[in-house]
Amino acid sequence: SFFSGGGVSPRGPILFLTADGISWTNQRTTVTRWIIYAVTYGNGTFVTVGDSGTILTSSDGTTWTERTS
Repeated sequence: SFFSGGGVSPRGPILFLTADGISWTNQRTTVTRWIIYAVTYGNGTFVTVGDSGTILTSSDGTTWTERTS
């Protein structure tokens, strides 16, 4: 699976998920209201960074936890 930082909606940031690089689905998170700029993966954890020092982590790409920057 691959993630891409997306935009922001009234319900929170949008992350896009794909398994093949062709078909993408959105994964909304309400953990933060800030825009997400980048997503990376390592050691079994997805990590995002965004506006105002936003850092989110997830082990499954669905449930996200906000971290202190």
